[in-house]
Amino acid sequence: MESKRSGEWIAPLLLALLILALIAPNFIVVRSAANILEATHAENVAYSICFWALLFAVVPRLWMGLTLGIACSLWWSIEVFLRLNFAQPVTPTFIGMAMDTDAREASEFLSSSGWAVLLPTALLTSAAIALSIHLHRMGTKWTHRSRRWVLLVVPTILAGLTLSHSELGDAAAAPEPFVNRTGSVLAVFATVYPLDLPISVIWVHKDASLIRQLRAKLSSVDFKPSLADKHPETVVLVIGESSRSDRWQLFGYGRETTPRLSTISDLIFFPDVATQSVATRYAVPNLISRRPLLSSDGKVAQRAEPSILTALKGAGYTTSWLSNQGVGGFYESPIVMYAGDADEVVYINPTSYDARGTFDDALLAPLRRRLDIAGKKFIVLHTLGSHFDFSHRYPASFDVYRPSLTTVPPQDGIKQNASLALQVSNAYDNSIRYTDSLLSQVIEAVDQKGDAAVVMYISDHGQDVFDEKCKATSITRVSRNSFLVPAFIWSSGGAKVLIKDRLDTLSRSRAQPKLSNAVPQTLLDLIGIETPSTTRTASWFDVEQGPRQVYSTQGWADFDKAALRDACEIRP
Repeated sequence: MESKRSGEWIAPLLLALLILALIAPNFIVVRSAANILEATHAENVAYSICFWALLFAVVPRLWMGLTLGIACSLWWSIEVFLRLNFAQPVTPTFIGMAMDTDAREASEFLSSSGWAVLLPTALLTSAAIALSIHLHRMGTKWTHRSRRWVLLVVPTILAGLTLSHSELGDAAAAPEPFVNRTGSVLAVFATVYPLDLPISVIWVHKDASLIRQLRAKLSSVDFKPSLADKHPETVVLVIGESSRSDRWQLFGYGRETTPRLSTISDLIFFPDVATQSVATRYAVPNLISRRPLLSSDGKVAQRAEPSILTALKGAGYTTSWLSNQGVGGFYESPIVMYAGDADEVVYINPTSYDARGTFDDALLAPLRRRLDIAGKKFIVLHTLGSHFDFSHRYPASFDVYRPSLTTVPPQDGIKQNASLALQVSNAYDNSIRYTDSLLSQVIEAVDQKGDAAVVMYISDHGQDVFDEKCKATSITRVSRNSFLVPAFIWSSGGAKVLIKDRLDTLSRSRAQPKLSNAVPQTLLDLIGIETPSTTRTASWFDVEQGPRQVYSTQGWADFDKAALRDACEIRP
């Protein structure tokens, strides 16, 4: 009889251990994820404990509460994997990447790390199922008076913690279509396991629905493209991130940040290109659409167009978008909307742009597979480049300039810590050196195919990095260097023969001031695609470029006049 009573404690003990295992991922620290204002680490743990306590209090039959635990255990290992390797929970970016990953990329992931993810999940789920069956047979219920205290106290705690974030507000009422969820109630719980996955799924669904609606409005636009007889067979556009031209050895910087590109003698590089916006969500659409839906000041354009991917498809090119950035959200959705114009879209990064993630060279394998496609092809590579945290953008072998951020313990506030200016600057230069390696490998991969091919690189915007001359006290994007971006064009031997006149024209005018929003029309002109003259926009082929109008935090400005007036702050 005594042994039977003692055996009654086994099931509750196992239940407690299972619940502890389901809370455990929240003890792993996560750092700022895209599009969400996460709770603090302590709040993450508190929210998780409150969630499970409230669940079993509301559903007193223990087997029923544990059934939900079984469902949550299905992504437990993935949660732990992301937190340990990337300091991230499940995010909309991860959900979007999983939805858009093709069978080849998925099989490569499973073959490399699948067992490490699947085996713990299988064990935890099996244990939860077995215990749930046992509790169901026993008819075990939570009848102790502590249940009533949980029903009273836990909702009060949750309300208090949630209200502590309410003053941060919600940008959902912004005039543009995409919603900034920072400060929303859901955002407070978006880094808490197991709430992060359902919240992420909801956000991905909403973003995808909005993107479909906006794309439908642009679908009626007909480029009526006509392709010249002489045209390159392969075109690759590499979109960089947060790279400023004055930190490139190729553009005169004293350090060897582009040692490999500097050995390529036939690059056409453009030393004076200004981006129209220093915000990625506006800058990237300017590189792929002649008339983006959102203008650089955030207003919805009345006369918007699809991206030039649509024009290229109409001209017979197979189009691909390969991205190491995010899949949706306030910052990514304006880009994702245009990426959807491609025949094939692949996202490879399981985390957000401001977290540890995959290095850009993960784009090389998908690129090589697309280069094997027969016929004409246009491929876009969207990289993470030099996005902060700079030390997350390159492997240890590229940590050349030290001390860098790799020598600094992870901490908040680095962007505003001027005492780390040297480490920040060195890490930034290391990230550019890694970009140099990536771009040279892209060129090599394209060149090996022997096609008449063109590769164009341009960064979306630059970056202030505690610049001494400007006495910057933080990492910002307000100076002249934040607007001036590196750009170049490489062409294969076959392309040099086929479109020599166009390449020569660009080469002769390479030193003239240019604006990045002319890139879409420039690419169409370079490839040899014509559209009705009424739809034509500015191009680097044009003799007269006109004033370079850019959008700063204070409004539209003539870039060159503003830079002469104060290079440390571009303003009207």
